[in-house]
Amino acid sequence: MKFASIRPHITYWSLRLAWLTAIALWAVAVVPWFRTPQPPPEPVRLAMNGPLPPLDALMRGAEEADEPAPVFVPQHAVTDAAPTAAAERGARPEVCGLNDAGADNDGQAATRRAAHVARQGQLGLHTAFDELKARSEPQAQAAAWWLRVLWSREGGGDTMAPCAAGSDCPGGAPKTALPPVATAIDALALLALASTDAWSAQVAARACDGPVSSAVCSSLPPRRWATLEPDNAAAWLELSTRDPAVVDEALARAARAARFDTHRGRLAAWVLQATPDRAPAMQRHAAWQRAEELERAADAAMLAAVARHCSDTSRRDRAQACESLARWLQPEAARADAVAAPRTDAVAAPRAYDCATIERQWREARDAAQRGVRVTQR
Repeated sequence: MKFASIRPHITYWSLRLAWLTAIALWAVAVVPWFRTPQPPPEPVRLAMNGPLPPLDALMRGAEEADEPAPVFVPQHAVTDAAPTAAAERGARPEVCGLNDAGADNDGQAATRRAAHVARQGQLGLHTAFDELKARSEPQAQAAAWWLRVLWSREGGGDTMAPCAAGSDCPGGAPKTALPPVATAIDALALLALASTDAWSAQVAARACDGPVSSAVCSSLPPRRWATLEPDNAAAWLELSTRDPAVVDEALARAARAARFDTHRGRLAAWVLQATPDRAPAMQRHAAWQRAEELERAADAAMLAAVARHCSDTSRRDRAQACESLARWLQPEAARADAVAAPRTDAVAAPRAYDCATIERQWREARDAAQRGVRVTQR
């Protein structure tokens, strides 16, 4: 066999062998890139930005396999849990203007805080009354006299008792005594007769419904509010509670009314604007809260009286009107019940009374009232 005849075959297989060798060398060079090296062990930190544990402690931790591994806790979680832990340890929440650092038990401390807030609310209301009474606007004076009537009906009394020594009453007791309730009722009735303001007519009629008699109230027409706001269902419903002869007419007119407005928030707005900045923060805040509570109590009394008309099963002819009135009564009744009923749920958070919080809340509410926004508690 001649070499020339097999030379093409040798060349072909030589090229194939070189090609296979090149592939093998490429594979040997590339395979290490696909291997992921194990990272070196990192030191264990127990908290964000905390110190490293000693080396011997790490060694003991590696040997003791039955102990649980340390749990990483973010720093913000530790910070957020600090107030809760303090509360669980019995720390008392801050109440602006009250120094309760004594050794009283929790029950005595809670009673002292509640008495402090109530007392500051009374002082704040007295200051608001004096400021409103000194204004020239008829509505401001109506707010002052209505505040006086509501205060008396809720147990406020005719005068303020002297303040006890200490931080409970900074500045001492008010210098002026409150006027008698009969004087306030007469003044409200006179303001309602001389004004076309619907709210003044409403609060004057409510003041005249009380147990204290007033000669001026006899000249105040029962329909005064309904005449000024004939499209307001609340005015007709309130009329139905005063004159038994017009109950059916008032319920029918209320059922056809286009809106329902008890003007809640008007008194609280006047108290917010009248309480001066120089008054302590707790007095301003507690007075605003108390004024809103007094308004809610007055509305709840009216709603309860109207509900009795619709609960009279002997008057079947009122069923249609009462069914139409449900759109006005049910939401208001639910809100009134929510205010009157104490909160018993375990997750209800206590109201914050620290100085920064109540100052911020009061200023936000005061600014909203000055813009004409009706401010009510949630």
